[in-house]
Amino acid sequence: MKTLSIMLIASLLLMVVGCEDRSSTVTNATGGKLTLTAPGDVSIQRGEMAEVTINIKRENLAGPVTVRFNQLPAGVTLLDSKEIVGNEGRYNLKAAADAALVVNHQAQVTATGGDGVAVTKEFKISVTEK
Repeated sequence: MKTLSIMLIASLLLMVVGCEDRSSTVTNATGGKLTLTAPGDVSIQRGEMAEVTINIKRENLAGPVTVRFNQLPAGVTLLDSKEIVGNEGRYNLKAAADAALVVNHQAQVTATGGDGVAVTKEFKISVTEK
């Protein structure tokens, strides 16, 4: 019984420590809310692409949401720039053949609604050898 209790406590601690909240919400002056869920950790090999998914939730906000990626590692670029009209946007990141090799680099994604409300969330990018 004692062993079972220890295993249960250890499992719960791993779940709590291992969980990272990838969402952030902002509220504007009129009560509209914009929630951004950033991608999970991203790994790209030099010379390759990675698709990342951004999720958006609006409350009392209308219109498309503009998405920007900031603080990408040297040599990593966004291939497509588009607004999110629905609740999800897919974007392609490309690592150049000579992109900087990094592990858990802190990058940012920012979503901006039509009324100027903006929310930013960090995510991690690793660039590895091909």
